[in-house]
Amino acid sequence: MKLLFWEEMGDLIKKGDFSEERKEKYQKWVANAEKARASDKPSLDRRLNQYDKAEEFLTWYTFAPLLRMNIEQRIITLNEFLKPLLGPDVIVSHPCLNFEKLLLPPTSYFDEILAAHHLVRYIQEKIEKHRNREKPLEKHTHIDVLIETAELIIPIEAKFTSDIDYQRTYSCIRNQIARTIDVSIEMAKKAQPPKKGAILTVRTKEPLQ
Repeated sequence: MKLLFWEEMGDLIKKGDFSEERKEKYQKWVANAEKARASDKPSLDRRLNQYDKAEEFLTWYTFAPLLRMNIEQRIITLNEFLKPLLGPDVIVSHPCLNFEKLLLPPTSYFDEILAAHHLVRYIQEKIEKHRNREKPLEKHTHIDVLIETAELIIPIEAKFTSDIDYQRTYSCIRNQIARTIDVSIEMAKKAQPPKKGAILTVRTKEPLQ
């Protein structure tokens, strides 16, 4: 077994669009999978077999082939992929792929929590610590793949063995999909010129071959 699209990952790391830590984690998953399969009695240990169920791997192997295409091929492929989802009138151009993208929550999250008069004491204390610094209490929202074009912000959330995360750190109002929509809308509004947003959720019952 080996880590596929190794060179493409290296190119992303050089550009600062992928981390060495994530590459090392992927390498470890591959090594663990080889270890689990090494004997006549393969191990079913969940930690060793993370390779087989990691949504990060499914996402990487699905979208990394786009990195091997030239810009014309990438545009054609993405338009064919997105046409059934976004409609025939939506045409993407100048696509840029971001894997494991982290986006800060909108400032409205902070305002919402400040106005909530939370009943939990330790959350009240954290609110006070952040109030004067005007920093959001919530952590970054993690997006599996973010496709940014000249016209659109397209976040993609892949689901295989896990369910949708149901809450934020300090509030149960918005689940994972809602958070992804929120941060994508914020990113689209701040773009110059402003862009439109479209979220895609990819759910599969079997590993992608």
